[in-house]
Amino acid sequence: MNLASGNYFIVFVDDKENVAFHFFFYNLFELLNFLFSQELSYLLSAVQITLKGSSADLPEIFGGGLDQVYRLAQYHFHWSQEDSKGSEHTVDGHHYPMELHLVHTGAENPEKIAVLGVFLEFGGDGKALREECNKIECVYEPSKLSCHSTTFSVVFLTLLIFADSILLGHVVLQELNYLFVAKFYPIGNIRMDDKLPKNRNSFWRYSGSLTTPPCTECVTWTVFTEPVTILKTQLEQFRMVQDSPEHLMEKNFRPTQNLNGREVFLITTS
Repeated sequence: MNLASGNYFIVFVDDKENVAFHFFFYNLFELLNFLFSQELSYLLSAVQITLKGSSADLPEIFGGGLDQVYRLAQYHFHWSQEDSKGSEHTVDGHHYPMELHLVHTGAENPEKIAVLGVFLEFGGDGKALREECNKIECVYEPSKLSCHSTTFSVVFLTLLIFADSILLGHVVLQELNYLFVAKFYPIGNIRMDDKLPKNRNSFWRYSGSLTTPPCTECVTWTVFTEPVTILKTQLEQFRMVQDSPEHLMEKNFRPTQNLNGREVFLITTS
């Protein structure tokens, strides 16, 4: 499979002159297999949740104006050491303290990517991150008795992966041909719908671009308008992650980018 390397850009949704406030009535989002087993992985200072099982068992989304069924490949988080910023998207200049990205690839055309963006704010009972936070301490305190991991070296040769945007501020679609060491901490079964807002009928939609042809305009962004609640103590656990020995990761979000002629649509489904 000959795939381009590159990145997609996060845009802002602040400038109302650049947002088309037209309401498109698409079919509702449909979710399949959203109870599954997964692992929390720590790769190159990146906290990422990867999925286990065959492609037939992976969570899938369709509807909501998407052009095909998309399968969840991984999901990851963006945050900073400050409550006033952390999300990669902003709304009217407002950052949320954390943002979740769920990265999907097309079931029919895996070169197409669909990313669901979910704002995370303080409140509620913390069920959205409960299972991850039971294991996140293993990243910065692996000596705990409850932290059972499998550490191994893997050579990825011409294998499509999504390098977590924690380091670069964007997801990188690339072919790897080098060796690195990863740690995986099994999490167990999780209900993914706990991580999505109850109101999935309202979202922003825009097209992202990979910088290197031929994978141009192949990222479909969906950013839900309704945030999901987390506990501040849960975010504090993520803030303990280090990007180098004895150095806390200060932030892993990328500054918002200009639209560069693209349109952002506010969509309502029915």
